[in-house]
Amino acid sequence: MRHFLLAYARKYGISRVKRKYNKNCSFIYMGLAQYDGSVQSPAL
Repeated sequence: MRHFLLAYARKYGISRVKRKYNKNCSFIYMGLAQYDGSVQSPAL
Protein backbone atom coordinates (compact mmCIF):
# COMPACT_ATOMS: atom_id res chain seq x y z
CA MET A 1 0.00 0.00 0.00
CA ARG A 2 2.80 2.43 0.82
CA HIS A 3 4.33 1.94 -2.63
CA PHE A 4 1.01 2.91 -4.19
CA LEU A 5 0.59 5.97 -1.96
CA LEU A 6 4.04 7.31 -2.78
CA ALA A 7 3.61 6.73 -6.51
CA TYR A 8 0.22 8.47 -6.29
CA ALA A 9 1.79 11.38 -4.40
CA ARG A 10 4.44 11.79 -7.09
CA LYS A 11 1.81 11.79 -9.82
CA TYR A 12 -1.00 13.86 -8.26
CA GLY A 13 0.56 15.73 -5.34
CA ILE A 14 0.74 15.46 -1.60
CA SER A 15 -2.43 17.42 -0.84
CA ARG A 16 -4.52 15.02 -2.85
CA VAL A 17 -3.07 12.00 -1.03
CA LYS A 18 -3.69 13.68 2.34
CA ARG A 19 -7.36 14.20 1.56
CA LYS A 20 -8.06 10.92 -0.18
CA TYR A 21 -6.20 8.52 2.13
CA ASN A 22 -6.19 10.49 5.40
CA LYS A 23 -2.39 10.55 5.77
CA ASN A 24 -0.36 13.39 7.25
CA CYS A 25 2.35 15.38 5.46
CA SER A 26 5.23 14.05 7.51
CA PHE A 27 4.36 10.45 6.56
CA ILE A 28 4.32 11.35 2.87
CA TYR A 29 7.46 13.52 2.90
CA MET A 30 9.40 10.89 4.87
CA GLY A 31 8.37 8.20 2.42
CA LEU A 32 9.19 10.30 -0.64
CA ALA A 33 12.64 11.07 0.75
CA GLN A 34 13.41 7.32 0.83
CA TYR A 35 11.38 6.26 -2.22
CA ASP A 36 13.23 6.02 -5.54
CA GLY A 37 10.44 4.46 -7.58
CA SER A 38 11.62 0.86 -7.53
CA VAL A 39 9.89 -2.04 -5.84
CA GLN A 40 13.02 -2.74 -3.75
CA SER A 41 12.99 0.79 -2.37
CA PRO A 42 13.71 1.05 1.39
CA ALA A 43 10.41 2.88 1.93
CA LEU A 44 8.63 -0.42 1.47
